[in-house]
Amino acid sequence: MSKVLVTGASGFIGQRLVSRLRLDGHAVTTVTLASKPTVGDGEVGLDLAEPGHLEALAASGLRCDAVVHLAGRVDIQLQPGMTPAAPPVPGDAPLEGLYRDNVLATANLAAFCLRTSVPHLVFASSQSVYGYPVERPLTEISRCQPLEHYAASKLCAEHLLEVFSRQGMAVSILRCSGVFSEDRRTGVVRTFANQAVRDGRIVVHAAYPLPLDVIHVDDVVEAFALAARAPGQGFRCLNISTGEPCNLDILADAICALVPGCRTVHEAVAQPVVQLGNAAARAALGWNPAPRVRRLSDMVTAARVQGRST
Repeated sequence: MSKVLVTGASGFIGQRLVSRLRLDGHAVTTVTLASKPTVGDGEVGLDLAEPGHLEALAASGLRCDAVVHLAGRVDIQLQPGMTPAAPPVPGDAPLEGLYRDNVLATANLAAFCLRTSVPHLVFASSQSVYGYPVERPLTEISRCQPLEHYAASKLCAEHLLEVFSRQGMAVSILRCSGVFSEDRRTGVVRTFANQAVRDGRIVVHAAYPLPLDVIHVDDVVEAFALAARAPGQGFRCLNISTGEPCNLDILADAICALVPGCRTVHEAVAQPVVQLGNAAARAALGWNPAPRVRRLSDMVTAARVQGRST
């Protein structure tokens, strides 16, 4: 049985991952946001961006075999570029809080891991670090060109963790696609599934070309669970994706095909095709995500059930 520390444990992915790790027999310590550091039995409250909070955690004597860092601020702000066909440009994101929570907090946590001899840190990054797709498939060595500051903050955190990895700590970066699930009431997959079931029509609204890929939360949790119990190898980045091509149009057509009589209305703005290669994650973790169509079918079923209950 290994000891795993999970930050962002109360979040959408975090709650599911903690349950999965405990089911697998791991001793899990959860970290949630708190204004003052508190260390209890299996539960920690602190602010990762405050160095003194992590010093208190280190002083508690807590030791672990792996840290999974899910905590962070998601604030993606985009607006149209100079022309309808141009890639989007950054919107008005709150920069200080964004970089504090995603970069400074990650640096503090990595320093804690190094100081307390944590052998492996697993970091939740994002497909968005690639920006506008320049090749198919995108692999972990493809050029990263963030379109906005959330993606830039994630890439900054990746770079600083690569430096920490050269000081003797293994780091695994998991670059996740957009996450959806049957019980998540927001997001483009939920919107399209509801439209298909309720209206028999999906309307794809797009003010600009949006790089988009999606994956089910169960596949993401599986990847993090596998990474947490793996020994880690220096510094590595892994795409957590279905490996299938995706954009708004492809996604809408795939969902529409699952609902008899449904049709898709596409807007004039062409959408870039995103395909994140997942061969590295499959090989490194023994990970095998479900085909997207199976997950989308479950979403359509959930939309039908929800429609009957409202």
